Amino acid sequence: MPSIRLHNWSEIKPKFRNSVLLLGNGASIAISRGRLDYSSLLKKAIIDPKVKSVFNYFETNDFETVLRMIWQARNINQKLGITEGATGDTYESIRDALIDTIITNHPTYDEVAQHLNIFARFFSYFKIVINLNYDLLTYWARMSQKRCFPKKEFKDCFLHGNFVPNWRTWLTPNRDNCKPVLFFYPHGNLVFAIDRYNQEYKIKAEGENILSSIKNRWTRYRHIPLFVSEGISTMKLNHIRQSPYLWTIYTEVLPSLRPSLVVFGWSFRPEDHHILNAIAKSPLKRIAVSIYKGNRD
Repeated sequence: MPSIRLHNWSEIKPKFRNSVLLLGNGASIAISRGRLDYSSLLKKAIIDPKVKSVFNYFETNDFETVLRMIWQARNINQKLGITEGATGDTYESIRDALIDTIITNHPTYDEVAQHLNIFARFFSYFKIVINLNYDLLTYWARMSQKRCFPKKEFKDCFLHGNFVPNWRTWLTPNRDNCKPVLFFYPHGNLVFAIDRYNQEYKIKAEGENILSSIKNRWTRYRHIPLFVSEGISTMKLNHIRQSPYLWTIYTEVLPSLRPSLVVFGWSFRPEDHHILNAIAKSPLKRIAVSIYKGNRD
């Protein structure tokens, strides 16, 4: 077996210019320790034991799975003229618990603002960023890019709130010759939602207070979030298949990554085995993986 040598990022950085960056939860934890560790949302949520039994029934910790199942059941009941009661109440309880848990644990813009320029500078080195997190750090970092890195253009392939399936066209520099950096979210993100017609869209921010906009969409408009929070790999893949946006990333973006990949803050857990399977189909020639040494340096 060949020996493995550890390098400082500065030593190998030139070899990975214009390559692909994959962000795991460790990247978010490094910015906001204790606030963005979403490895177990259900444990942080305050939910009635009877409602929690629904999670046990579906054998999942994933909020999106349970919300989608109950949502579908409620719609079927309405179509059949069945009087709504426990189904609607359970949906509201779970949705509210998810909202409260995320809003309570997610840092505000002001709390992470000092780190965003550093994030944006790091992202600008790559041509594609694959973000497995569903927090708002990359969203806010994109705002910093507009102010601090005018020769780069961070794009998420959404236009007027809708995903553009022909994502490769976004790799072309614009008329100002700004080099694009594309962002993709294989497990969704807080800024994405599903409306009552089952259409996916990107939530429009109200200034820098995007958290309020997200909460408003979930509560006032009763839209559900588009992200996979937890669950085994096969369950996550089932969710991905149900989403045109996530499925495009899984079947087109991940298998086409090239020429090199940098992995930062990802633990390669069995729960993300489907991501590895998709990346394994790509023509990557070189991979660099960050190592956590137990400190923040």
